[in-house]
Amino acid sequence: MKKLIKVLVSIISLVVLGIFSAGCGSNNVKITKEQQDNIVKELSRSYDIKSIEFKKIEKIYEAGSITLYIKINDDPEYETTISIDNMDELNNIKTRWGLSPIQRFEKLKRKETITLENIDLKSIQIIYIEK
Repeated sequence: MKKLIKVLVSIISLVVLGIFSAGCGSNNVKITKEQQDNIVKELSRSYDIKSIEFKKIEKIYEAGSITLYIKINDDPEYETTISIDNMDELNNIKTRWGLSPIQRFEKLKRKETITLENIDLKSIQIIYIEK
């Protein structure tokens, strides 16, 4: 009887531990349409962007950061990631992001940075992450 109880306690402990570890590692990061628009506006200040696809967003728990995967101008050559420390950064349009590796995106770089007021999101095709 004692062995049976020990086995049951062990099994229950493993199940609880499994549920706990799966919950801690889950990718429950949400990004709003407005936050994605802010990224498009900011990137469009420095780069000639005709389209942008937000592919996925995930939290890297080990690194303590969030990674956003994007593709620009429907070109696999222009796939990259943006590392975000805090989701609140996406609410602030003044946050500055660059695209890397720098050499790959040099062709898209504007000669002069344009103001946010001169960016027309209607002229950019945006494929949003919907969560």
